[in-house]
Amino acid sequence: MNKDMRKKGSEIIGRIVIMEIAENENQLFDEVMRIVNQFSAIHKFDVSSEPIVSVSGIEIHTECRKVYRSGEEIPLTAKEYDLLYLLAEHKGIVLTYDQIYQRIWKDYSHAVENNTIGYHICKMKKKVCPVTSESKFTIRCVRGIGYCLDVLAE
Repeated sequence: MNKDMRKKGSEIIGRIVIMEIAENENQLFDEVMRIVNQFSAIHKFDVSSEPIVSVSGIEIHTECRKVYRSGEEIPLTAKEYDLLYLLAEHKGIVLTYDQIYQRIWKDYSHAVENNTIGYHICKMKKKVCPVTSESKFTIRCVRGIGYCLDVLAE
């Protein structure tokens, strides 16, 4: 197609590159972006780096789907990020298992196991919730109902 465009005198005005990078390959993505940023002719969108959701020392940056505590990135899987963001959006409100499942898995099933949600919440809590007496928030299970992010102190 490029040869045909050149024969007709048309200019190639740009290219779009689409890459699929696995969720756990942040280093590869960062390296690709470092190389791309070296070329000033590449037009980039300027996106605000302001955190959209901040909860007791945790910053959730929705534009890059990253979570930080005291400037340090907390590596989360896609499901862990989605769960934290959902709970932070609704802090202080108990979200039922059905609400969480519908929002995160985009599906509804009467056969859904609450253990699936609990498993992902448990993994996320180990990464996000510091186990110290200085903890300012907690993610608690409301037995048989769902989960809630409670802010203990701001």
